[in-house]
Amino acid sequence: MLNRSLITKACVQFAVNPFHEIILFPHLAPSNEECIWFNEIQIKNTLSVYRKTKVIFHNGNSIMIDARLTPFNSKIQTANQLREITSSRLRFPGMVFLDTKNSHEITKETNGRYNFKALEEEEKQ
Repeated sequence: MLNRSLITKACVQFAVNPFHEIILFPHLAPSNEECIWFNEIQIKNTLSVYRKTKVIFHNGNSIMIDARLTPFNSKIQTANQLREITSSRLRFPGMVFLDTKNSHEITKETNGRYNFKALEEEEKQ
């Protein structure tokens, strides 16, 4: 049986679909309302901006999160290691990325929520 306190406090990685190399990790504790789940293979780069981290994705979008760069990069590295282990065990080839010309920066609005709806509006156009 899993220890519930471990689940709510730990920022563990999950191999959601190892065949498609989908490894998710939270940037905060999963029980935190502000928690965002990331797929490390979709992250192109990370930058430190005033004690926060800007995450840039391969599709050109980006998001600013309330996390310091070094701990966030450690989570990316741990998820990367899990992906490499599961991929090597499955003998599944690496992923191919397609660059898009559209990009959008996801920002935190004044109400404390991220503006994910802007991405949906862009896709409709």
